[in-house]
Amino acid sequence: MDRFEWVRSKVFGRFVDIGCNKGDVFNGTPFAPNVMGVDLDTWTPAYGLGFKQADAHELPFKDGEFHCAVCGEILEHVKDPVKVLKEAKRVANGCIIISVPYEFNWDKSLRPMMPIDERLKLDNLKYEDLAKKETLDQPGCTGAVDDKTNPHLWHIRWYTLDTLTEDIEKAGLKYKIELLQYGGWSFFMGILK
Repeated sequence: MDRFEWVRSKVFGRFVDIGCNKGDVFNGTPFAPNVMGVDLDTWTPAYGLGFKQADAHELPFKDGEFHCAVCGEILEHVKDPVKVLKEAKRVANGCIIISVPYEFNWDKSLRPMMPIDERLKLDNLKYEDLAKKETLDQPGCTGAVDDKTNPHLWHIRWYTLDTLTEDIEKAGLKYKIELLQYGGWSFFMGILK
């Protein structure tokens, strides 16, 4: 089972996909009609409940508007993961489903925790080329992501189980975390309440 399958096996009801990117987790699945997508960049995922461009730190939804919230690989990108978790809990009256890379455990061939400068050199790219490659060239992206003013593109923290559970506890949430490993990848997968 990969991380997308794991997340899909846990969602229920109407839910919000916070940091949805292009909608890769739910596009083309039976869940798509029940999803509201949220991202800082403007994407057009095929979600039945739509899409809102918004900051995960301040979600534009009513308290308890959704049955659950998905935070798939977003906590490592945001300025304040505790605030993001609190916001997810505020808008979800059920649970929060998380997926967080555990790069300390990744196969070296996957280039874990590689600083952006090293990645650029390895790929023979300039910063602007990488931003275009990873965002603007994707179907549906209309956001302007073209310079180093967009740190949300890159991981700004690397989690261990201890640091992840510390943030979850600071958000006042109970949790069940498991480690999912496949093909050299490693992710913390969790249900938070």
